[in-house]
Amino acid sequence: MPLPNLPTEIKNTILQSLIDDGCKVARFATVSPGWLEIIEKHNFTNIRLTQWRISDLNRMTRRNRARIKSIWFCVELEQYDCMTCSRLYLSNEIDAATRRRTDILIMNALEDLFVALSSWTNEGLTLDISVYSESDARHSLKHLSCEPDFASEEGNASREKELTKIARGMKSDRHRKGGRVKQMLLLDHGIEKTFANIMSMHFSGHSLEAAQERRHQWWQKLPQVPAVTRLLLRQQTQRRWHLDTVAKMLHKFPNLSELHYEPWREWNDWFQEVTDRDFHSLLRIIHLKRLKKVAIFENFSEHYAYITSYARTLSRGLARGLGRDVLSAFPMIEVNPFTYDRSCSRIRTPNSTLGRELSFLSQHFESFAASFMVDANEFFNSASHETSHHWPNLRFITLTSQLLSPGSSHENIMDMLVAAAWAAKRMPRLETLEIWNGQRRLAALFRYERKGDLHPAVITWKGTWDLTFSDVVIDTWQSVTETWTTYGMKQVYETLDGYGIQSHADAIIQLRLPEMVVRPVSLQQIRREQKFGWDWIRARDLPSIFDHLRKLHAPSGFWDTFFLRL
Repeated sequence: MPLPNLPTEIKNTILQSLIDDGCKVARFATVSPGWLEIIEKHNFTNIRLTQWRISDLNRMTRRNRARIKSIWFCVELEQYDCMTCSRLYLSNEIDAATRRRTDILIMNALEDLFVALSSWTNEGLTLDISVYSESDARHSLKHLSCEPDFASEEGNASREKELTKIARGMKSDRHRKGGRVKQMLLLDHGIEKTFANIMSMHFSGHSLEAAQERRHQWWQKLPQVPAVTRLLLRQQTQRRWHLDTVAKMLHKFPNLSELHYEPWREWNDWFQEVTDRDFHSLLRIIHLKRLKKVAIFENFSEHYAYITSYARTLSRGLARGLGRDVLSAFPMIEVNPFTYDRSCSRIRTPNSTLGRELSFLSQHFESFAASFMVDANEFFNSASHETSHHWPNLRFITLTSQLLSPGSSHENIMDMLVAAAWAAKRMPRLETLEIWNGQRRLAALFRYERKGDLHPAVITWKGTWDLTFSDVVIDTWQSVTETWTTYGMKQVYETLDGYGIQSHADAIIQLRLPEMVVRPVSLQQIRREQKFGWDWIRARDLPSIFDHLRKLHAPSGFWDTFFLRL
């Protein structure tokens, strides 16, 4: 039977199958008015926009603007070649010029976008901003990808196949040629390049005070964008937003109610302390904006931390002038002693001040998740001591704690769970409270759930080691339950296999944490990064690195002391 003669229900089913398979369906819009309606809704609900097409945005969306629910704004940076990726510090002048060009490009893109969206009257518009260069995935870090937040299962499968094909060709890749030491240093430079700061607002020829004033003036002239109610800054933007930029961006969205922010940790412990101090101003803006839903997921990679730590330790040796033989072994590497004279811990230490501050600033949230940058122990200890803190609207809260590890004191863990219970008594609408931890070979979760007035509450322990709640913990949470329901409380214990957990992403999946913690596409990207081509940095490879270095000229006994520091 010809397609036009089929019943409407069957035709719509056929079209939906084409959409689900990821087919480009725009060419089928003329089949029928019904198909046109479905196709326009599909094509315009989520749109991708680059800085090159902003001038066409309002013209192209005039008729279907009301259908648009999400804009994925991709800021495409200039591309770079292998010389640039392998020698990040060619010169301070070149590096500064590149940063200025990058900042100007992003500033122009944001200004054009805000002007274009300022007249929109859509309700509930999501703005998802990504910043990247197409060159990022062509050099050392080939697993990187830039994907929409609404990526399909078919898209994920396609990316997995692509990465498998790339992995098979890694041995012939020019970035993997040479000795292990050279590879480690090249990888470290690749990380530095991809995680460069952006929007630090460099104004050539101006003092710091003058640059700050010009930055303030630039933000002041940008129009408000009332249509945006939800902002996504996902972890696939490895480049680091200046925190003052994020704070000022929030000011431009007067109706913003939801923020998903996924910054990366610093690969330098000293820089991390500076970033944590700067984070206070952003948190105050979040508080003043009266946002309802806030998720801050600080991503990290134990592999990246491993690479940067060893590469910088090796580079410190080079920078100290160990002899011509050592320097000649790395003809493509230029060492920056200041950058490499900093350590990078495998797992970052949560900032206790931020944890206490968030305990106060989160009182108006409806849902809240913060991972790795703060510790639940500080949050709930502060809440238990500050009895004036109340969370009248909070329904969901998920925090991480490094206390949830097999090496921690059982008493300290129980004390934290008791403090959490006392805080929960001041959360009358609370439905779920979660404290978790995850890294390689480790996953742990405490969960409190209230499933309605007609069901018992549940406290759950799920982890890669056995833990039993103390009587005090059970009694305190029982008192929380009695405040809101008369159906009592039950306990659930579940043990997980740690050998299947290769990263915090695997832990999130095993623990079945809610989507609020991290965006699903981000979770898939983290898992790919963890399993993609890291054989050359495993512990069994270190002897080959050490043996190579021992053959190089150095003062007597130097390398024995050097290796003890690794």
